[in-house]
Amino acid sequence: MILRMATETMSSWEININNFRSQRVRKQELRAQIPIVRVFFFYLQLVK
Repeated sequence: MILRMATETMSSWEININNFRSQRVRKQELRAQIPIVRVFFFYLQLVK
């Protein structure tokens, strides 16, 4: 009983850690895309 609760807690911890890591990776990807978006909007203003 206690062992099963411990394993469930560990698996939920792993899921939370994986979610946190994927969120951090997504934020880094978004930060990498921000300059491209800025250049794109700057280009649009030039075309007008």
